[in-house]
Amino acid sequence: YTTIIADAECMHKDIRSLPVFLRSNPRTKQTSVILASCNLDTVHDGDLLHGYLSVLTTKPLIRSSLYNALHAAGIEIIEDGKVENHQVIADARRNASEPLNILVAEDNPTNQLVISKILEHAGHNCILVDNGQYALDALENTEFDLIIMDMQMPKMGGIEAAKIYHFSTEDRKKSPIIILTANATIEAKRECEEANIDAYLTKPIVAKVLLKTIYSLCNNVGKTDIDDSSKPPIKTMDSATILDREVIQSIKELSSDTNFIRDLIEIFINDATKLLSEMESAIAKNNFTLYLEHVHALKGSAGSIGANKLFELCQSTLLQPPKDICYISNLRKSNQLFQATNNELNGYLSTLAIHQSEVTG
Repeated sequence: YTTIIADAECMHKDIRSLPVFLRSNPRTKQTSVILASCNLDTVHDGDLLHGYLSVLTTKPLIRSSLYNALHAAGIEIIEDGKVENHQVIADARRNASEPLNILVAEDNPTNQLVISKILEHAGHNCILVDNGQYALDALENTEFDLIIMDMQMPKMGGIEAAKIYHFSTEDRKKSPIIILTANATIEAKRECEEANIDAYLTKPIVAKVLLKTIYSLCNNVGKTDIDDSSKPPIKTMDSATILDREVIQSIKELSSDTNFIRDLIEIFINDATKLLSEMESAIAKNNFTLYLEHVHALKGSAGSIGANKLFELCQSTLLQPPKDICYISNLRKSNQLFQATNNELNGYLSTLAIHQSEVTG
């Protein structure tokens, strides 16, 4: 095993023998141990714990505290004299074992649902708004432990909102800000640095990366750059499948509600249908700047749900010089890939329904 979770009250005197056994056995020498106790003060004894435990956490365990404990245990090798006590390292307002109040400004409906479920799954409270102006309005009336904003939104984007927030808020009252961006470019990085952004992450959002960043910022670890190390490699058009079922399955597992994944797929289909219609309208008006804005939005939705080929088409379109794009042909390909994605999603739902009927039957 890589990690063992032990209940201090159930083990009684066996607490002493467990770390001794693990350290003496070559096969378990590097096993992380999480000790959960109702009272850490009675357990945190130097002679007992020195060099054996990775993490101490309190009972009763909630999702966020268990996640943070597992996260801490999983990323560190057991070292002599190193015990991480979550009651000590977190400050009172942002204790790792308590839910955080997080404000999310994101205009894309698919991304809204995915991000909110990631946060709820980790035990946090999430408030959603559609743009930077609404985020500033929310911040006037409510204190948040963390702010997540999309870089590009209608009316006001995340960078502009962050600048206004920093200018109008006392330092002691400021909350860390994460910016979400579809393009990890040097220019985007510079804009974030100039706006004093604490972290910026690329889309599509990966739950592990987002939660790790939140944990770091809310436990005073410091600012963080884009971290793509936990993301799967971007697939090329030749190797990409229409739908990455691993992505859609990982999203499904964020909620025990059987209707969640169906609702998400319905939101994606409705949103993509609307965007494709608006892309057609933009061509009719020769408004190619607006066309590319809709492509950018479609790319965000496709990436979040694992629609690989549609995502790749949008990405390649945005990388081309606007004058070199054949817009009518591009729209036709987009519609074709959307239809293929729609078919794959319906196939996934059919398979899921059969599986659920077998389980309940």
